[in-house]
Amino acid sequence: MNEPLAALASFAEGMKLWLYDRQKAALFSLAQREEPSHIQGESLWKAFLTALLEDISDLDFTPIARELAALGQYQGPLNLKQWFQQSLLGQFPAEIAEGLKESLFALLAQQDEWLEGGWKQKISANPLAALAEIEESLLLPTPWEGARFLNLLGFAYPCSKGSFHAFLRYWGGGQRLRYADWYDLLSRQVGEVQKASAQDQVWDWAFSAKASGILPSLCQEKPDCFACPLKAECQFYQKTRSKNQIAQVENALTLANPEEQSSAELLAYLL
Repeated sequence: MNEPLAALASFAEGMKLWLYDRQKAALFSLAQREEPSHIQGESLWKAFLTALLEDISDLDFTPIARELAALGQYQGPLNLKQWFQQSLLGQFPAEIAEGLKESLFALLAQQDEWLEGGWKQKISANPLAALAEIEESLLLPTPWEGARFLNLLGFAYPCSKGSFHAFLRYWGGGQRLRYADWYDLLSRQVGEVQKASAQDQVWDWAFSAKASGILPSLCQEKPDCFACPLKAECQFYQKTRSKNQIAQVENALTLANPEEQSSAELLAYLL
């Protein structure tokens, strides 16, 4: 299973079979997103804050987004800077707050273009080129934050880092995959990016680091491989958790010095 597209087809089939017992059709219906006909200021700012901060904060971003929309419409960067220092966002550690403030300034400068549909046209014309431009112009750490931002606005962008990391374990391939590769693989496997985005959202309910309450959690930091429906073809399981592999490590530990085992093998055995 060296080719990533073949591995993804197998991964998707395993998930499909597992989801049949969990009202698969209803889940995919719930995951469908409609591309927005018009973006409103509050929605823009809430999506942006969520994409940047949801992994580190449980804040309700709705009132903050409402204030930012009003500031962006009627006031300039100077007032935004004063507001930021007094807001809950200014209470984050300095290394987070400084980057967040610069990204907010960048989005403020683009707000009219977003609300008037300029970015929607760019996204429709070339989704990945638009994402790269958004990542650069809004000073985002990685493409994943940009994809999440756009997904929350209603555009078809797969954005589940949990699904991506679970697939990398399952595949076990040697080559490095970027976000653009993942976007392309999902689109080719399903046939169109809208369906790929919905599939990715359903998978995220299982693979996200935060429990969804919709599906059981799979493939977390300490994966419960023995209960995983994908383990039969999963390279991570075969290399680190299968009975044969565990027996090999235990035998080597019995007959040789532990120092002779690789740190990866020992860590997988202990987990």
